[in-house]
Amino acid sequence: MSFLWQLEKGKGVQFLAGVAAKVAKQGDGKWKYRVQITGKPDKYVLLGLQFGSHILARFPKNESRGYELATTLERMVNLIVNEGIWPNSDLIRYADASEVMKLSGPADEIGGEMLEAGLIIAPGSEAPTLIFAEPFKVPDEALMYSVIAVWQTLIGVLDNTGVEKFDRALRYFNSYLDEGLNCSDSMIAANLANRAYRAALE
Repeated sequence: MSFLWQLEKGKGVQFLAGVAAKVAKQGDGKWKYRVQITGKPDKYVLLGLQFGSHILARFPKNESRGYELATTLERMVNLIVNEGIWPNSDLIRYADASEVMKLSGPADEIGGEMLEAGLIIAPGSEAPTLIFAEPFKVPDEALMYSVIAVWQTLIGVLDNTGVEKFDRALRYFNSYLDEGLNCSDSMIAANLANRAYRAALE
């Protein structure tokens, strides 16, 4: 019984959307990802933003390794925003990550570790947030590149309007990071993603 199935069928939380990513390191040294996205299509853009911000929150900048990973991910976000997101965009290339990662087809079988996350509204709250199936064994470097893998998959399932919305939202997301906003915990991460999403709708 998968984590996302439990969220979707369980009581007490409102399940909006989810992502399941299989991650494996290949013989050529590249990280390979197989990503599946489920839930309500109108929540996919917010799911992508929340996924990115929550992964950033796992890399504290007051630690040397966390600082390295966070700044690398922020640089990739900036590169993608500078290129712009369109249907059929190659975000892996935009992020200058082609030498370290690749995306498999949804039906491909790969080994490795599973990473699952669900976008929910918790009881007593009106604000969406993301929760992960814990514990997971995905290495930090693979976790960082998983953001690009999820976003690449995302634009493959969004319609043109959704892609445009994601492009706008990610521009706001990037501008908030440029202002120095630090995703130091999950609450700040959720607020960052929700803020960028709301701005894109205005």
